[in-house]
Formats: sequence, structure tokens, C-alpha cells
Amino acid sequence: MSLESTSSLLMATCAFQGIRLSEFRHSQLHTILYEHIRKELAPVLLISPLPMDCLQALTMMSLWNMSPITQTKPEFIDSWLISGHSVQQGMLAINFTEILANIKNGQASANDKLSLRVWNTICLVHLR
Repeated sequence: MSLESTSSLLMATCAFQGIRLSEFRHSQLHTILYEHIRKELAPVLLISPLPMDCLQALTMMSLWNMSPITQTKPEFIDSWLISGHSVQQGMLAINFTEILANIKNGQASANDKLSLRVWNTICLVHLR
């Protein structure tokens, strides 16, 4: 099972973040992918609680200002607003009580560790 088939938003966000390090930054491809992600984000912001892959995608979109520079200004994605939404949704999606109990019992799973890593990243991104 590939990332593309399990979470198209996370896959598009990963590709989009890779553009900032390539020669395609501020190209037509950059603009097309930006618009695709922007349109996919709208319905995601209405889901509650968000699945972990959507939380990761939102957090990644909050890291850098990646709006393309074009003649026709695209809609701006407010990274601070998205990171704040990620914090709210993270509090709903992550069962901290269960994770703490698993850690105390020495039974922390890989999913518990992933949840805590995502939560830490969300908090750091929002503080930034």
C-alpha cells in the first residue's frame, strides 16, 4: 500500500514541500500543486477529529510560506491559522490518557510513539 493510495493530501503535501528545494519553485507545476492542495484542504478543515495523516499534512503546510509567485495571485494559505487548527484537532484525535497509561505499563506501541511525535511537531510548528 502506497502513501498516495492511503493519503493523497499527505502525498501532495510531501511533493509540494520538495518543490521548495528544486528548480520547480515558482514554476507552473508549483502553482498547480499549490492550488490542488489548497482545494483539498477545504474539506479537511471540516472533519473532526482529523486522522493522523491529515494532521501531518496540515503541520507540513504550516512549516514554510510556500505560496508561488505568479502573475495571478493564488489564494493565500494562512500557516498560523492552519497550525492552530492542527493543535485543536490534535487534542481531539490523540488519546493522551491512553498513551500515558501504555507508557506507564511499558506497553507503548509504535502508534503511541507516532502520535506523540506528531503532537510534538504540531506544537513546535505552532510556536514558530
